[in-house]
Amino acid sequence: MASASPTEDTPLMQQWREVKSRHRDALVFFRVGDFYELFFGDAEEGARLLGLTLTSRNNGAAARVPLAGIPVKALDEYLARLVKLGRRVAICEQVEDPALAKGIVKREVVETVTPGTIIQENLLHAKKNNHLVSLVRGREEGWGLASMDLSTGEMEALSLDGSDVAGELGRLEPSELLVASSLSSELRTAFPGTLGGFPVTTRDDWVFDEKLTAEVPATGDTKAFKTAKPGQLKITKPGTYQLPLRPVRKEWKPIRLRSVRLTPATDGN
Repeated sequence: MASASPTEDTPLMQQWREVKSRHRDALVFFRVGDFYELFFGDAEEGARLLGLTLTSRNNGAAARVPLAGIPVKALDEYLARLVKLGRRVAICEQVEDPALAKGIVKREVVETVTPGTIIQENLLHAKKNNHLVSLVRGREEGWGLASMDLSTGEMEALSLDGSDVAGELGRLEPSELLVASSLSSELRTAFPGTLGGFPVTTRDDWVFDEKLTAEVPATGDTKAFKTAKPGQLKITKPGTYQLPLRPVRKEWKPIRLRSVRLTPATDGN
């Protein structure tokens, strides 16, 4: 369905458009009372993926807006289904009491849930790591790979030959693969069949710029990670990216013995 003209939108839909403009690659769960509502293309996709009823909402002078929704109390159930399907979800909450609001209730995205960044135990696989993996082009024909499981604090970084990338991805079985926009097509060409099984998230090339560490000192300052409160650490060039932090439960360093990696605990046994 075609979207209505922004100039004819009701205040609620103008607010939704502003949120959606910053989360274009995610389904926006937009809190309205006791429901999270999805609009326009999000509603159509949500109805298809989740079996929701597709209806419509009045939008003032503009055309009616496609609408689908879920009860707030059922959020975890639907998040689990979307994560398994490899989709991103931006949860937009009401951040002030509707009874005290002057005009439209303020809303903000308080969490973005992706397959590789979930930390809620009810969404995690009990017997499998939940790796978020990033691939970057290295010097000459090499590649750089970084992997992190936010639910356990395990992290590793490797420099690889192109011939080893597919094997490493097979070992890690990423829940989500993060790559630069300019590399997306190259990766699919270089590793045909390998990337098809993993949800791929692309980001602007500047996010992967090694010079960024010098320009934003906090990203290279380990003290920032130790002292920051959840949601406090940000990179703000040229957009804003937030990383909710939690204490690392343990330190883990891979020990490389030819093609075998052992954690200290395994080595001790």
